[in-house]
Amino acid sequence: MTPTALRPEQIAQYRDEGFHVERGALSPGEVQALLDELLDVYQTCKTDPRCTRGDQWLARSVQDIDGTFPDNPHKIWLLSFLEEIRLPFLELAFHPRVSAIADELVGPGTNVVETVALTKLPGITSSFRGWHQDTEYFSRWMDEHRLVTVLYYLNDMDEGSAATAIVPGSHKDPLHDRTDIHPQGQDSNADSSGFGQMQEQERWEDDPRRIILEVQAGDVAFIDSNIIHRAGGNVSATSRHNIIYTYANSEMRGLDMTGISLGSNVFPATRDGRPARDTEEYRAFRDSF
Repeated sequence: MTPTALRPEQIAQYRDEGFHVERGALSPGEVQALLDELLDVYQTCKTDPRCTRGDQWLARSVQDIDGTFPDNPHKIWLLSFLEEIRLPFLELAFHPRVSAIADELVGPGTNVVETVALTKLPGITSSFRGWHQDTEYFSRWMDEHRLVTVLYYLNDMDEGSAATAIVPGSHKDPLHDRTDIHPQGQDSNADSSGFGQMQEQERWEDDPRRIILEVQAGDVAFIDSNIIHRAGGNVSATSRHNIIYTYANSEMRGLDMTGISLGSNVFPATRDGRPARDTEEYRAFRDSF
């Protein structure tokens, strides 16, 4: 076991409950560097060619919200394909401590299959995306439990400031019925935010197992991609940011992205228990900057 891997009891807890929070996985300096990079992208993303694929913008903006936000002038709530936009986001996929834990949970050997940033502007009370399972987006793999969603928190978060809510143990459930209609309707304030919504929203909000992952900047949460979860609203006075990467076991092939218009990059993250930078995929991304 490497020094950064989990203890056996932590792995057992993850298998049983479907989540693990690694406290302080990112140093304060790492958090600030990522936050500075993200906010710089928000300033330039409208004109930066790296923020487009073909004729499609890689960001989505909050709709119908009053006020101006100097650190996020285009009111971006979702940014995709981070590894194509800035080099530090590519390097984040190979973070020694985080990638070692991902390898421990779903390896040996992992690929990154999705990278996004999520921002909750102050005063956004909706969940954007209500209770859902991430395996909705990777449904061909749902029975494998070999995907892990990794949430890097760049700000402190609690129940009133966009913290993630989960239902421990629900990763053992099948894929639940879903709808593309956001449970809060037009008040959701986010373009396409209803994709993959489960139909029984009140059931999970009232589930006695439901917990809030209260975190500090630098914490990283690992959740089984089949666990039932949602993002929270942000009634605080400041924006809250996190970065989310999905890792899959390296043997899993045939990713079905037919429902995702922009497709996906799949690239090696770990091999033989170590960050996999010695690959054609990594070199191609790195050399593009």
